[in-house]
Amino acid sequence: MRTITPTEAMGKILSFNNGRFFSVRFIKKDGSLRKMTCKKVVKKVINGKGAKYNALERGYLPVYDVSKKAYRTLNFNTLTEFKLNGVDYNVNKEYSLPF
Repeated sequence: MRTITPTEAMGKILSFNNGRFFSVRFIKKDGSLRKMTCKKVVKKVINGKGAKYNALERGYLPVYDVSKKAYRTLNFNTLTEFKLNGVDYNVNKEYSLPF
């Protein structure tokens, strides 16, 4: 398992190919730990008005949760682990994004 900063995690996930699945583990707002298999949201799929803010500017990434079959927002500052292309990453919480 590789240890990286939240900024590096954001870069790796953002550069990951749209439409491919990856898994994340993060801390929810209530303090509990959650694991999610998801993929980045493709803009063509989103209907309606959408968010009234730029998610990436706040350190968030819109994703599609496979198990719940719903859209969710991933907060990079609460990310603890993720897996891309078979490589496991641990996110070092000593560093945080400036959001």
